[in-house]
Amino acid sequence: MKRVIILRHADREGDELTPQGVGACKELAQKLPHFDIVVASPAKRTQTTAGLLTGQKPAIEPVLMLSSDPAGAKSLLDLAKKLLGQLPANGQALIVSHEVNILALIKLLQPTIAIVGINKLSGISLDENLNLDMVNNDGN
Repeated sequence: MKRVIILRHADREGDELTPQGVGACKELAQKLPHFDIVVASPAKRTQTTAGLLTGQKPAIEPVLMLSSDPAGAKSLLDLAKKLLGQLPANGQALIVSHEVNILALIKLLQPTIAIVGINKLSGISLDENLNLDMVNNDGN
């Protein structure tokens, strides 16, 4: 089944990853599957996270800039749907974004779920039927 994983960037200071964030990315990268498509927001911290997790240069997607409003969540959902349509059978895509975007998308898809925060390098997974699962990683 096709799947899009949307993760929060690693630990940062300003727009740069901390040494702990870099280490957490390298550790998590060993556990992740291959991604057919990799996308990140224009923020350097998301691009660095995506690159460290996959060894690939991510495509930059402006709709992933910080936005907690419903329009931002809809833009993220539209991007996930677009990527699902581009994936091969059983393909996987990675989106590295920001906590506010992920929280807004969860609220849009599952309004009864009460989540106050997303750990770094954690997020959600959407399959081709838009079933949502939480993805909890050991990032700092």
